[in-house]
Amino acid sequence: MRNFFLTIAILFLVNVQSVHAQQSKPHNPIIEGWYADPEGVIFGNKYWIFPTYSSSYAKQVFMDAFSSKNMVTWKKYPKIIDTSIIKWAHMAMWAPAIVKKDDKYF
Repeated sequence: MRNFFLTIAILFLVNVQSVHAQQSKPHNPIIEGWYADPEGVIFGNKYWIFPTYSSSYAKQVFMDAFSSKNMVTWKKYPKIIDTSIIKWAHMAMWAPAIVKKDDKYF
């Protein structure tokens, strides 16, 4: 009976370590959702991804951004820009790119 409980305890510990290892390793895809055309940059001590939101043509009217300090866990910044502030764009914003000049981002 003691061997049975020892075996159960070992299996539990192995399972806990396996779950922890999965959470600390990169996975693919790295972000949830349907995205394309990612722009990847490093600003300061963070990795950034600026992708195209993939949907029907009329619904691609905004862009999200994602940042990470370790390339494993990613933070989402939803709708960082949309067609309400870009007057000449009314549909389908694609393939973002970003640059930094002085203290401004373009």
